[in-house]
Amino acid sequence: MEVIMRCRTILLVLAALSLGVATVQAQKTAKARRQGVIEFEKVHIDLGDFPRDKGKQTVSFKFTNTGKGKLVINNVSTSCGCTVADYPKHFIKPGGKGEITVTYDGTKKVAGKFQKSITVYTDGGKKFTRLHLSGYMFDGNSPSQRHDEAD
Repeated sequence: MEVIMRCRTILLVLAALSLGVATVQAQKTAKARRQGVIEFEKVHIDLGDFPRDKGKQTVSFKFTNTGKGKLVINNVSTSCGCTVADYPKHFIKPGGKGEITVTYDGTKKVAGKFQKSITVYTDGGKKFTRLHLSGYMFDGNSPSQRHDEAD
């Protein structure tokens, strides 16, 4: 009889623990469903070939909040001081659209191939997204002087 009571006690403790874990998991899942989710149309933009005298290039990375809650972009950082990003400072409602404008200024850089990264930090389900910008800036009037470098 004593063994049966111990088994019942152990089973009750295990049941209570599993119920507690399930409750915490359900709360996390419910919270996740109410978060914003950033989804970009493109995560890489190639600027192609351009001359140094047009070395300042601006592009937009367009996105949608595909989540069920509002989305806040906390910060956007770039891999180089020659690249600057401007982003919405207000929250984006579910289904809302926005864009991150990125300007690359290579006018004081050495001509050639470049690759820059832009990291977008949000409060949503995906904490950060990395975007990429690339191109080839050449001296002179024609990209014919181009010498592809290895990646």
